[in-house]
Amino acid sequence: DRGVYGNKDPVVMQRRRYPSCVSIAGEIRRRTGAPCSAGTIRRDLLCQGLRSRVRPTGPRRREGDKAARLEFCNRHRAPTGYDYLFSDEKWADCNDHGGRREWVMRGQAPLHMERDRFSPKLLVWGLIGVGVKVSVMFEEGATITHQTYLERCIRPHLRLLTRPNTVFVQDNARPHISREVQAELH
Repeated sequence: DRGVYGNKDPVVMQRRRYPSCVSIAGEIRRRTGAPCSAGTIRRDLLCQGLRSRVRPTGPRRREGDKAARLEFCNRHRAPTGYDYLFSDEKWADCNDHGGRREWVMRGQAPLHMERDRFSPKLLVWGLIGVGVKVSVMFEEGATITHQTYLERCIRPHLRLLTRPNTVFVQDNARPHISREVQAELH
């Protein structure tokens, strides 16, 4: 019988994070009552050829995820027959934001953490819905005001936003709730 995360001993992987030397030593003390330190665990892992390395972050993608998510969305779609369009902004940069560690075999190259103090940043506005994918890229250092939001995001895509039986969903960011934007959308 396999545990929640596919391991044979479900007690070992009660948490999603990779166990640290401290948590392994604590589990050994709890199970056996024998004294054990994190340093002992670390030394034993190193002797077995394992090394502590940074783990990648992000959601795990599995085969069939896209189809399952689309089926979930279609099943939970509002019964009124409306289509929904969602929009939001996101700052992106070139830095690697991972930070967790893992043990890997001796000889494997460590994962390089690329971080730049003045990394280029990009502001992206996106609009998604069933059959709709729109992205607007802003220049480095740009900010979204109600004017730029109207000129670059709303007016060029007004035809999509005003289709019959369409609900446009956005958060309460300042440019979204300005009087000018609300008047244009109404």
